Amino acid sequence: MPRYLPPSVFVAICIFSLSDAFVPANKITPAEPPLTCTLARGIGSSRSSTTTTAAASTTTALNAKKKNTAPAASSKIQVKMLKHVEGTGHQGDVVMVTPAFFNNKLRPSGAAEKISDEAVATEQKAKDEKRLQVLEAATDVQSKITDMELSLSMKAGPEGHLFGSVGQKAIVKELQSKFPKGALGKKAKIISVKDADGGEISGDIKELGTFTARIELFKDVEAKFAVTIVEA
Repeated sequence: MPRYLPPSVFVAICIFSLSDAFVPANKITPAEPPLTCTLARGIGSSRSSTTTTAAASTTTALNAKKKNTAPAASSKIQVKMLKHVEGTGHQGDVVMVTPAFFNNKLRPSGAAEKISDEAVATEQKAKDEKRLQVLEAATDVQSKITDMELSLSMKAGPEGHLFGSVGQKAIVKELQSKFPKGALGKKAKIISVKDADGGEISGDIKELGTFTARIELFKDVEAKFAVTIVEA
């Protein structure tokens, strides 16, 4: 039995039922509404209800699908730079890159390697401990250099002009000879030299006399000492 009637059948049933209802006025008796029309309307209502329910179910399913869609995974990975790559990072840097960039360029060229958060934390701890050791050593040397008087011998003319000159590297080398090897560290450098009047010497020392040099042993760790150039 079909679940619903075509519209043409529904109209035919209603017309047939209504033709029976037209009787002379004196013969009209109370009667219940034609059953066939009522039944047809019921079938039509059932069809409408079924369609509405199906549409609601489809909408619910679509909403559930959108809601359950998982967010896209992170599109980048963490790597440690083994070489300098322009626009990406310097050696030792930890950066985020796309998997494609890592697999196609960085890994084949040996420019980077994957690194976990735990490995980053371990490396950072080791760096902090090393930095503390270097800082302590630099502070110890600073206390020994401060107010030290360094003497270098050079040949000079009658008016005290040197035959040659004394540069910053020569001063550092002479200073290093006063301490155990490596005590000054690899980054120790002279950052200024002034004459007896406090004037800044740009370049090398070219005359006999006493000068004040300032050396940087570590970041924010500096020391002043006297450099005397005497005639050999």
